[in-house]
Amino acid sequence: MEKHETSSPLARPGRRARTRTPGIAAALCALLAAGAAQAATLYSPPVVTGDFGTTLFCQLRNVGPTPISVTIDDLGFGSEVMNSFSKTLAPDDGTSSSVVSGYATSCRFTVTGSAKNVRAVAVYWDGSKYTAALPAH
Repeated sequence: MEKHETSSPLARPGRRARTRTPGIAAALCALLAAGAAQAATLYSPPVVTGDFGTTLFCQLRNVGPTPISVTIDDLGFGSEVMNSFSKTLAPDDGTSSSVVSGYATSCRFTVTGSAKNVRAVAVYWDGSKYTAALPAH
């Protein structure tokens, strides 16, 4: 391909103006628009499970229009991870984790995308009934 001199008001005297292909600009715009994958983290309030029952369930539902990846961590009072798992949820799909222990006190939900597209809650079960449901924020 031959290089041609062009006259452009942006070219310096004695230099050629550079020409750019639209493909490079389009690719750069697409890369910038894609950016890094967003992630949101929600927490339920910490409550010693002995106060409300013996089992803590960390439950989450995808209410958005696209699949999401979720990691649910059952946390101890000092934020140590007692149990953790990851899963991909289709739209309108839900999942739950449970820890039968007096040591798990709250839930941490990490999801791809916006927190607006999930509903998350810590639910306490005493063996015969639910004793509390605390939304994650």
